[in-house]
Amino acid sequence: KSGVESLGKTTQQRDAANVAALIDRTVLAKGSQVSFDGQQPVQLKFDLDRRSSTTEIDIKNSKGAVVRTLTVADLATGRHDVEWDGRSANGSALDPGTYSFEVRGTSGGMDFAGTTYVEGRVTATSLEGDAPSLFLGSLVVPLSDVIEIRAQGTGS
Repeated sequence: KSGVESLGKTTQQRDAANVAALIDRTVLAKGSQVSFDGQQPVQLKFDLDRRSSTTEIDIKNSKGAVVRTLTVADLATGRHDVEWDGRSANGSALDPGTYSFEVRGTSGGMDFAGTTYVEGRVTATSLEGDAPSLFLGSLVVPLSDVIEIRAQGTGS
């Protein structure tokens, strides 16, 4: 083996160990998907880069159709959590599955997009493909999208 091949293998093993150490940690990452188990409400996490007089959160099914829009009045700049109860616009319970969400704020009569996040406990990792990925239950998040890592048992 050449020194370059050996160095590459050593680097890959180190990366695997580092990524595996994230199992059972809670991470916050850029993303717009949430997993709904059919029972527990889901926390929709997002940032607003300015105060919003009205904020609309569109929740979409796996086909991209809006199943519900939540409206929140007067939110400050910064990170927010809004709870979604897993119900549709007409109040019926939705099926378990993966949903996505988009956030729009209004400031001075102008609409702007919020930045959405996904949060969850890392249940598995993968080094396949071009970059490491984390599994947050059924959701897959590229390691490069992670912005915060918390030890097990720390608050959100």
